[in-house]
Order: sequence, then C-alpha cells, then structure tokens
Amino acid sequence: MTQTSPVSDSKIYCNRCQSELVQVSQVVELLSNYKTPTTTTKFRCSNDECQNEADRKMAEAVMRREQQIKAKAQRTEQRAEQKLAKI
Repeated sequence: MTQTSPVSDSKIYCNRCQSELVQVSQVVELLSNYKTPTTTTKFRCSNDECQNEADRKMAEAVMRREQQIKAKAQRTEQRAEQKLAKI
C-alpha cells in the first residue's frame, strides 16, 4: 500500500498551537568561519496567547542564563580570593 503525502503549502505552523507563523525578519550574513551565507529568519505565532507564553519562557531562560553567568563569576572570584588568602 502506498501512502501519498499531502501537498505542502509554503506556510509554516507553530509547534505548540498549530497556528500560522508570521515572518518578522530575515537576515543574510556572511560569517568569517563559513564559506556560504547564513540566513536567520525570525517568526511570530499568529496566536497572541501562544506568542506571549513563548516570550515569557524566553525571558525566563535569558534571566536564568544571566544568573548562571553571575554565579560562575562569583565562584571564580571566591576561588581566587581563597588562593590569595592561602599564600
């Protein structure tokens, strides 16, 4: 039995709510480490509730990352102070 896949339209859908995604921006960059250009495309969910939830989660992730970086810097500083105190 053969299966046929549905004809793909050019629309892109949200993984969470299956709403259509809207393209916000597209940037083509030529990075020094790569021979071909890199395209970065940003999308927004057309469902405002879903997009607000995604924005909230992203803000929390950024805040957690900043806290981790700050904590690492403090630990590094404390270790350096402990080494100096031993000398």
